[in-house]
Amino acid sequence: MSIRLKFVKEYKKFCDKYPGFRKLSRKFMYSLFAYLVRATHWKFMNYGYDEPAGTWMHPSLNEDDEDNRYSIQLYHHLAVNVSLDKKKVLEVGCGRGGGASYLGRYFNPYKIVGLDYCGKAISFCKKNYKENNLSFVRGDAESLPFDDHSFDLVFNVESSHCYGSFTRFVQQVARVLNPGGYFLITDFREPEKIEGFIDSLKDSGLNLISNRDISDNVLSALDSHNEKKLMIISKNVPPWLRGLMREFAGVQGSNLYKKFRSDKMKYLSIVLQKQPV
Repeated sequence: MSIRLKFVKEYKKFCDKYPGFRKLSRKFMYSLFAYLVRATHWKFMNYGYDEPAGTWMHPSLNEDDEDNRYSIQLYHHLAVNVSLDKKKVLEVGCGRGGGASYLGRYFNPYKIVGLDYCGKAISFCKKNYKENNLSFVRGDAESLPFDDHSFDLVFNVESSHCYGSFTRFVQQVARVLNPGGYFLITDFREPEKIEGFIDSLKDSGLNLISNRDISDNVLSALDSHNEKKLMIISKNVPPWLRGLMREFAGVQGSNLYKKFRSDKMKYLSIVLQKQPV
């Protein structure tokens, strides 16, 4: 076993034992990446989504968005489940802002707010996005800085695995949603943790509308985007950080990629709705 792989496994065990450490360490990791990687075209950090040709209507994108197609498609496959037109939208865990920007430009929400725990990520977003209906705020997913019934939709894309308490997060989502509002979440978990993941969602009082396993779609995107990811990491990440970044990015050969390939990690896409009045 390589030293890097041993470190990754021990780190995961420690995070599982101490959720507060997981939360703080992920904040440090994202802050470090934001500080060291200054490339403004790097606007997404998710694993992407794809389907075989002819089985799904691939979104038509502006030329400037094509480089991020697979990551954008992860947002698109969620967004088409509901209408964002003239709605107030919150993305919790917006990262470098590419997803919030895509939703704001293509789906005509009244406004969209991107929230992230990492201050450097929010600084990046405020500097690089100027859409009139888009704003960004630093905040904690487990204590959302918004009034009750503030949003029509809440998105959470590949972020919740970083939180100290997933249950507190879902309770906060239920609080800030308007009656009849939707919560759209996609993320990965080990198979033995899926039941608890779903139970936390149901216990929030939100109604489960759909629950889809998209592991194969994520794997397809990882395979299709592998060489480009390796090139981006090589060109933009300091040499001493590249090994960890390749693991973080889920490239072929990484521990996470192997887990997806062997069904030891599952990727779910879920839609929930708050009870209408």
